[in-house]
Amino acid sequence: MTDDKKKYRTDVAENEPLIALETAMHELHASPLSLAKRMRELGDNRSLSVITRSLQRMLAGETRVSGEILVIANLMVRELRQLLKQYAHLEWKPLANGVITTITDDFRITLHPKSKDRWLVNLVYLKTGYSPSWQPWQNGLDAAKHMAISCLEPARKEVEQIEKEKLVA
Repeated sequence: MTDDKKKYRTDVAENEPLIALETAMHELHASPLSLAKRMRELGDNRSLSVITRSLQRMLAGETRVSGEILVIANLMVRELRQLLKQYAHLEWKPLANGVITTITDDFRITLHPKSKDRWLVNLVYLKTGYSPSWQPWQNGLDAAKHMAISCLEPARKEVEQIEKEKLVA
C-alpha cells in the first residue's frame, strides 16, 4: 500500500468508521463478498464485483468507509442480534457423522461438517420438503448457526411466494 492509500488509516478519528466496519463484519461472520451479496438483495444496483471491490478497498484503508456502508452493516448486526435472541431457545441435536440439526417454525435446519471446521447450512420446509438455496460454507459452527438463523425469514418468504404462485396457477 502506498503512502497515498494509507491516508485513511493514519488519523484515529478517521479510523473509527473502519474499526466499526471491521467489528460489524466480524460479528456478522461476513466477508466483503457476502456483504456485497446482501447489499444486492437489499437493492444496490451496482454489480457484485464493484460492490465487493469497494468494500475491499474500504477494509484495506485505501478509501474512506462511507456512512451508508456503516448504516447497512450496523442494521445487519442489529437484525442478527435480534434473531439470535429470538431463536436462543433452539436445541441443537448432534446426529451421526457430526451433523447437527434443529427444528423451528416448520423448518429443519441441518448443519453438515466439512473439512477445516467449515460447515454447510441446509434448511428444509417440513410441510412440502422444499429446500431453499444452500448457502456458502461457513467458517466455524457459530457462523453456521448464525447463517441458518439469518436464512429463516428469507426462506419463509420464498415458501410463501411459491405457495402464492401455486394458488394462481
